[in-house]
Amino acid sequence: MACGSGASAAIELSGSIEGMTTSEQLPSGQVTFLFTDIQGSTQLWDSFPDEMRAALEAHNQIMDDAIAAAGGSIVKDTGDGIFAAFPSA
Repeated sequence: MACGSGASAAIELSGSIEGMTTSEQLPSGQVTFLFTDIQGSTQLWDSFPDEMRAALEAHNQIMDDAIAAAGGSIVKDTGDGIFAAFPSA
């Protein structure tokens, strides 16, 4: 689902989401979503597996800390990306 500038979408985070990696209470009502993806990660893993392991570990720690500091919850870790939800913008 794409939303242009100023547009909003209503999606309810109730029930379970396949592959959900959190057991904490997710925000409800009008929420903000964050989706990340490391572009070209498959090729990077193939070419630099040791460096990618360290880089992904650092990336995940930075993202975990930033999401928590902003009051968000990680809904799903996709391996090379994150789906997070926040109770406000």
